[in-house]
Amino acid sequence: MNIVHVVENLERGGLERMVVDLATAQQADGHRVAIATLFQPGQLAPEAEAAGVVVHPAGKRPGPDLRALGELRRFFRSWRPEVIHSHNPMPHQYAVAASPGRRTGRINTRHGLGQAADSRRSRRLFRLAMTRTDFGVAVCRAALDQYVRNGLIPPRKGRVIHNGIRVDRFLPRDSRRRDALRTELGLEPGGPVVGTVGRLNPAKDQGRLVAAFSGIRQRHPDAILVIIGGGPLEAELRQDIARSGLEAAVFLLGDSDHVPELLAGFDLFVLPSRTEGYSIALLEAAAAHLPAVVTRVGGNADIVADGLRGRVVPPGDTAALTTVVSELLAAPEHRLFMGQNAGSWAREHASVEAMAHSYEALYREAGAR
Repeated sequence: MNIVHVVENLERGGLERMVVDLATAQQADGHRVAIATLFQPGQLAPEAEAAGVVVHPAGKRPGPDLRALGELRRFFRSWRPEVIHSHNPMPHQYAVAASPGRRTGRINTRHGLGQAADSRRSRRLFRLAMTRTDFGVAVCRAALDQYVRNGLIPPRKGRVIHNGIRVDRFLPRDSRRRDALRTELGLEPGGPVVGTVGRLNPAKDQGRLVAAFSGIRQRHPDAILVIIGGGPLEAELRQDIARSGLEAAVFLLGDSDHVPELLAGFDLFVLPSRTEGYSIALLEAAAAHLPAVVTRVGGNADIVADGLRGRVVPPGDTAALTTVVSELLAAPEHRLFMGQNAGSWAREHASVEAMAHSYEALYREAGAR
């Protein structure tokens, strides 16, 4: 099957990670796969190309760009896709406008809840594009329910397919890796490491975790917080850390190519997001046998199952975050129980292979319509 994925770019992020892993798995399954990027290819493009996936940039400029639309149309004509799979609203609008007139399956996946990001014009264009689309996919039930409720995806076209990851890339956490991480950071071994992974932006709300950590340190003075990821709020976070007097306890490591190794050095994963879809970072933490404290947004509660693989707190509640993280740091046996459950669940439910099989079945259903 000839497949083209359409994305904004392949910079480092959860959506982009999922697309590269899905395209790589599809290529390995014998399909002919390409990724068309509206803008620049991005940091993850070489990884996709090394797996045999073609990456084709359309060179989009700011604002509506007919030249980029024409470039995308020319690429579709040469590739002759049987399925065009776009990711999020803007790539979908361009993909549908550029898709060939002959029969081609059209799938769109929206990777979050997106309630704040969609302008009225964007919603109107997305609804128009959906009239020429076979299926609209959400990554969790909460997201699909919202899209249907808002009239963005017709109920008969809506589907849920959970994100998947390469589970085999991740090592179970253990105390030796934790002590090695603390030593690399210039600290004595032995104290607990709390960690999070994600873009430094308002949606991920790492500032709230920094605020909660002041209270957490009062109960666990040897605990540290490791934040992996880059983004526009880095300078603001550094100021928050300095104002709280946490320079020796909170570490911003920036973007990293070594997330699996770093996760293996955590004792507890925290995802304080204001909004989520079906978090790749949270799936990766589960694959590393990490218990997690998450906010009740998107698919977080589905992944964690409150009390079984971690704990769930309300979004925006610093006091609840402080209390629950502190309680779990004081209960190592309970963390071990939750982490083992998370690892078992990830192997069974969070693999990229399971995700790829679900999408292939949907592609074939689209082709049969």
